[in-house]
Amino acid sequence: MVCGLVQCQFCALPGIFQLLDWRGTQLDQRIYSVGHLPRAATEVFIRNMQSAYCDVTRHSHEVEALINLRQLAHIGVYQLPSYECLDYVSAAAPIKHPDWQQLKPEGHWWAKFNQ
Repeated sequence: MVCGLVQCQFCALPGIFQLLDWRGTQLDQRIYSVGHLPRAATEVFIRNMQSAYCDVTRHSHEVEALINLRQLAHIGVYQLPSYECLDYVSAAAPIKHPDWQQLKPEGHWWAKFNQ
């Protein structure tokens, strides 16, 4: 998965995760940025995604607007398929996420971890 919504198991806040890197013999180790989202904005986003509309660009604009509201919390290494967090670091600054088609496996993100 490249991007998705989650709910924090500790504080119950909604969040968004975005793929930064991956590796492993089955590409089953992933690095995601994870950030908190305002609850009200997330509820509006979900409602809008469930409604029918004819503007084919609206979906991508809704996703982009939600991503721009993200408050970056951490960058984590996750083991698939369980999505168990193996390690994480706090994000010191906003991250520019490349388009998913430009991502390459085993990139520079692994240097941030003792993996």
